[in-house]
Amino acid sequence: MGWSLPESGTLTLGSPLGTALREAAANAPESDDLARWKSVFNCCTDMLTILAPELVEQTALRYAEAGADIIVSNTFLANPLTLASFGAAEYASRLNSEAVGIARRIADTAAKGIVAGSIGPPCIGSRLCGADDKGMAANAILTQATSLLDAGADLLLLETQTDSTVAAAGIEACLEAMRTTGKRVPVSVEFTIGQSGSLPSGETVSHAFRKAAGSGADTVGINCVFPATRAAATLFAAAESMDLPLSMRPSASSGDLRTEPATDPDMFAEAFVPLLRSGRLRLAGGCCGAGTGHLSLLKRIISRENS
Repeated sequence: MGWSLPESGTLTLGSPLGTALREAAANAPESDDLARWKSVFNCCTDMLTILAPELVEQTALRYAEAGADIIVSNTFLANPLTLASFGAAEYASRLNSEAVGIARRIADTAAKGIVAGSIGPPCIGSRLCGADDKGMAANAILTQATSLLDAGADLLLLETQTDSTVAAAGIEACLEAMRTTGKRVPVSVEFTIGQSGSLPSGETVSHAFRKAAGSGADTVGINCVFPATRAAATLFAAAESMDLPLSMRPSASSGDLRTEPATDPDMFAEAFVPLLRSGRLRLAGGCCGAGTGHLSLLKRIISRENS
């Protein structure tokens, strides 16, 4: 048995790595490796683990210093199906292994020693996998989850899921990876929604939550939804009829931070209060546009509500 979710309290996750890494790479001095990252790998953020590992480590460290309990690996895109669209499928195993290694160094020295292996929704070219692609998606996630577990991930985080059938296949792939590796870790599943309030697949969030729970998820939640108040209201309503622990990592911006400032950290953090008071929120953090200031204030709000 590996690490287990606590029965009470809320842990914070250091993220969003993808957004923060794109900003870090844009501000970094030009180098041959960064030029290759742009020209050969089309700015695939996961490839920075190999081409600019110092950027990944520095970014993760900033989130740890801001109060992250759990360090998230830079592996959102690191399944062979998605990586193929960047011409990088052959790097899948190495990316997962080295990204967990970086996260482990930060987690063991500056956080609580917990690493979450990030698994994003698989893509075929520029198209997200749908229900008809669940077999290919499951195979891609099985490959990735196995690599993450072999590298020592303590939690498998299926994030920004857009289709309940693909998510369920991903959960089953994670459980198969655990059987193969002999390691048991929690599986957290987070869905995103469109302006209609439904998943991009058209399904309701409550339906997606029930399907994930029936497939073996240990927590269900919402991420990549703006603003945080909308994410909280959606999560509360969808989880009302179930008793699984919850996770929430909303976005702090709905667009490009260069043209649209992020939500004020106070407004962002206060949106978590009703969920914290419910006693069901186990994992919390931010997604697109949420910086270290948002995480730091969220950490203080959690401490306030738990005192």
